[in-house]
Amino acid sequence: MKKIKQILGVVAVFLLVVGCYSQTLQAKELTNSEMIEDSNMELYGQAKFLDDDSIQLTPLETNSSGCVWYPHSVDTTQDFSITVSYWIGGGRELPYEGADGMILGFTEKKGIGSNGEYQGFVSGEKSYGVELDSYPYNRGDPDGKHIAIIKNNVRNHLKYVLDDRVDDSAWHKLSVSYKAKEKTLTVYLDEKEVLASDGIELSQKCYLGISAATASGCNQHLIKNISIDGKIGQGRKIKYSIKDTYSFVNLTDKIPEKIYTKKFGQLLGRALRTIHDGTAGQCYGMAATVAASAEYNSPAASSYVDESNKKVENLFDVKPDMKSLQSKVTASEYIKCAFLEQIKPGALSQRLFSVNQLNKLYNKVKENVYNDGEPVIIEIQDGGGHALLATGTGEDTEEQTEILVYDCNYPKTMRSLYLLKNEKGKYKGWQYKTPYKEYSGGENYLGGLYDDKYISYNTTTKKVIQSFENYKGGKKEKIDTYALIKPSKTKDDIELLKGYKGSLELEKIGKDESIIPISVVTGNSDDCVGQYYWVNNDKIKFKSNTENSSYVITSENIEVGMAVPKNSEATVDISKKNTPVSLKLSGDRKFEIEYTTTDNKENIILYKIQGIGGEEVSCEKNGSEIDITGVKNIETTISIGDKEISKNNISDLSEGDTYILNVNDNTFRRTEKIENNNVNAKVKVGKIKLLGVSKKISEGKKIVLKTVISPNNASNKTIVWKSSNPKVATVTQSGIVTMKKKTGGKKVAITAIATDGSNKYASWKITSMKGVVKKVKINGKKRIKAGKTLKLKAKILATKHANKKLLWKSNNSKLATVNQKGVVKVHKKAKGKTIKITAFATDGSNKKSTIKIKVK
Repeated sequence: MKKIKQILGVVAVFLLVVGCYSQTLQAKELTNSEMIEDSNMELYGQAKFLDDDSIQLTPLETNSSGCVWYPHSVDTTQDFSITVSYWIGGGRELPYEGADGMILGFTEKKGIGSNGEYQGFVSGEKSYGVELDSYPYNRGDPDGKHIAIIKNNVRNHLKYVLDDRVDDSAWHKLSVSYKAKEKTLTVYLDEKEVLASDGIELSQKCYLGISAATASGCNQHLIKNISIDGKIGQGRKIKYSIKDTYSFVNLTDKIPEKIYTKKFGQLLGRALRTIHDGTAGQCYGMAATVAASAEYNSPAASSYVDESNKKVENLFDVKPDMKSLQSKVTASEYIKCAFLEQIKPGALSQRLFSVNQLNKLYNKVKENVYNDGEPVIIEIQDGGGHALLATGTGEDTEEQTEILVYDCNYPKTMRSLYLLKNEKGKYKGWQYKTPYKEYSGGENYLGGLYDDKYISYNTTTKKVIQSFENYKGGKKEKIDTYALIKPSKTKDDIELLKGYKGSLELEKIGKDESIIPISVVTGNSDDCVGQYYWVNNDKIKFKSNTENSSYVITSENIEVGMAVPKNSEATVDISKKNTPVSLKLSGDRKFEIEYTTTDNKENIILYKIQGIGGEEVSCEKNGSEIDITGVKNIETTISIGDKEISKNNISDLSEGDTYILNVNDNTFRRTEKIENNNVNAKVKVGKIKLLGVSKKISEGKKIVLKTVISPNNASNKTIVWKSSNPKVATVTQSGIVTMKKKTGGKKVAITAIATDGSNKYASWKITSMKGVVKKVKINGKKRIKAGKTLKLKAKILATKHANKKLLWKSNNSKLATVNQKGVVKVHKKAKGKTIKITAFATDGSNKKSTIKIKVK
């Protein structure tokens, strides 16, 4: 084989450098043959992923090379095997011969670079390999294409066999098996043994990889379906892939566009480190990486740039100090950096990282690794090479929580990103300091993910807690103020959730693969353990093993609470807007079901249904009515806030009938069935009403339209959305309207059409505005006496021909209300409290301003 074979290398993946450390981690046992995910592969040189899920090590070009690494060292005291499918060929159809070949290698050390010997198989180092040689070299090579077991260098053939399948332009299955006790390495091709060698003394901590190269002759080298069966010793290299810690969730359409501010992307990217390449002296975007090798006590790095994003210099204003990056530092000082894209719509799709997650991962690693006082670096990374990094939490006080980070510009220096708290212990903003500047931001930017996310801090458990708020047609609806984020491992692998008052089992029913968020809380709100899940858009099932276990389910539609008797189960269908609940009771048992929502004044309304049920009880909320079946006697209660509005007791009911509770007046009636050939008559849609924030929307912006369909008991409420002019605006079947750019002054009608044959429809006429609101700023007093009224004014910065109408909201209408002229009325019971008044732009720009008012 040609001299270029010396550069052939081995595989491994994203590294996390934790500095010198001698403790061996417990081996991870892989069941059966664990398929290596693409997210667990890091590619170097010219290697890249192809659309058919294969990996191209080299293209059909001369003088090319590429390699792939797998991250964890293999425990060679145990038997293990590796399987990979390969395709080598194409070169013999060209004027020159195919070359050079591929090596599956086992090395004691990992040299990482972008080309040459640094790909890993380094002559003179202690290493073994299985060589597929398509170009026999005249010095020390067998006379023909061959498969060989080599040691320490590419010309030291322990055993070999001639085989033309090395590069016959066809897919083949290569398997390598190692018997630890016998110290035997056996090679199989297409599931048949081709050669074996005894006396193979692999290092106890051995790294695996595949590399290929070409010289004056060439072949295309492809691999796929890499799997390993054995035990993995993680050693000092600790890595967390996003596929190991979080589901892949496409939230492009769900993340409000308003949070994608370039400035915050720059600041957060700097605080949590951008990517740099300490060897090449360049700062890359997209998927560049840098890793350190503790053995060499210096950085050895490689990187690549996504071909779809050539203008990497525009992604961040922050430029690293390349001179300091190239200086030699210890491995613990040099960290594997990663990169947060410039914040823009879709940029954070599949990349949701919370402070809570970082803290949990930090603690998990810290429990298993003691690094002689050196900081342990944690990496969360997805298949594209994107990551956020944190070294853990620093000092925590009543005023702030310190998140420890490294600065890309100053790799030897630890810095701090502070989360600032308000008087209630909730985080109100963030602050990041450099030697020259101090950056800070309000609560609208916390986390860098959602504009409507806020973070609170539990002083008892000392854990960072995150909560969310949804916007529905301009209305802010609070969801689950005490739930910890707990991501499921995968969407099909929902973890069991154990609460204080019983166990909760989540069972996926159905095959709908769409994903929506759902929050599940067990126990009482005072001492509950909350979990935040991504689950499939279908039913979930709860099984109770203690008396009256309490469950709260919050979907994107409504919040439902239940008290489920022992040995009973509840099923909630979160895929439907009315969120049906069904209970299977063990005999005639007490039950309780609660629906929680808000009115147009943001008052919290609770509809409670409790009583005695038969074997099966079901509730289904349809607008202002709740359909109830399977009950013998019930008590219904309607409350607004803490005030009980009405209560109704009904006895001697038939569990075979369906009853309707009208939530407007708390009246209760039995449904009347209209017999028609033993089939209930279908009720057609009588009217469709559309709701939206405005009819004057800026070009290029989005709004959401909602429907109100009457009567409530219409049999088929499915509608179809249409745009009168898709060149002006498009609409999804979820009612999301997107105005096209450069359409200012044009008009479009968005129509919702019933599909039940009633011929009912409703239209929302929108004018595309040339201008757009850039900023909203509220001016006014920030202190007021309880029971008084004050007038707020908002200053609007907008371009010409913009819709400047605002929507005013109070964060707590029990304490204060605000009308659409900005007049705030503060209730007497607000004394000593702090209220928030927010003015929202209605032009689709999602700009807003919030003022805090302290009540004396």
